[in-house]
Amino acid sequence: MISAHITAILDQSPPSRHIGRRRCVSEVRSEPARGSSSDPSCEKCNELRARVQEQREYRKKLVKKKDEKIRNLMDHIDGYGKVMDQNATENFDMKLQIRDMENQHVMNRQADQDKIIELEQIIGFLQSLNLRRADAQ
Repeated sequence: MISAHITAILDQSPPSRHIGRRRCVSEVRSEPARGSSSDPSCEKCNELRARVQEQREYRKKLVKKKDEKIRNLMDHIDGYGKVMDQNATENFDMKLQIRDMENQHVMNRQADQDKIIELEQIIGFLQSLNLRRADAQ
């Protein structure tokens, strides 16, 4: 029963006249098959090949342009990156200088306070000597 069904389907399918023969696109679309796709005498095939070749060259050209634009942008971005790195380094150096100046200021202030304390001690000692001298007279 299955084999009868399969043979019925095969009988309904149209016979293929040109098995294994390649036909060009123009022949398949508009005309009955005359020559193969490699037939150099087919004008439509030659025109199609020429257009396809032109499109390939145009696409290659576009790809080269895009690649060049991408390279230029990457160089530009790298340039900005270098400038930003340089600015970051300069900012870091400036922060270090500011911190060093603040530390120096704190150290100078501490030294000034130490001198003030020493002077106050000397003044106190001299005042006590003056009091003793005044008492002795």
